[in-house]
Amino acid sequence: MMDHSGSDRADLSRGSRLRKAMSEKGYAKQHAFAVALDVSESTVTRWLANGPMSLDSAADICLTFNISLDWLVLGRGEMRPLPEAAKRVIPEAPSIVTFARLYKALPPKSRELLDSFMQSLSA
Repeated sequence: MMDHSGSDRADLSRGSRLRKAMSEKGYAKQHAFAVALDVSESTVTRWLANGPMSLDSAADICLTFNISLDWLVLGRGEMRPLPEAAKRVIPEAPSIVTFARLYKALPPKSRELLDSFMQSLSA
C-alpha cells in the first residue's frame, strides 16, 4: 500500500508504526512514553514487539498523540488523522473520541470480543 509520499507502509508492523509515532512525537525512551500513557514500560515493550494491544489502549494512544487509529492498528492511510476540512467533507465518519466513548460503554465481554476481532485484523 503506497501513501501520498510514495513510501510503502504495508511492510511496517504495528510495533514499527508505534515506534515511528513515538519518534515523531519526541519519545526516544519507552519509559517516557509509558508514563505519558499511564501504562507500564513492559506494556510498551510488548506493544513494540507486536504483542497484544487492546482497542482501548490503541484509542488512548491515538487520542493522546493525535494519530490515526486506522494507521496504528491496520497500517492504512496516513499517521496523522484527517485535517478538519476533510472531516467536514465526510460528516458521517465518527471521531475517534466518539468511538472510544462507545467502546468504553460496552460490557466487558463485548470489549473482549471486539479486542479479539481487532487483533485478528492486525495479524
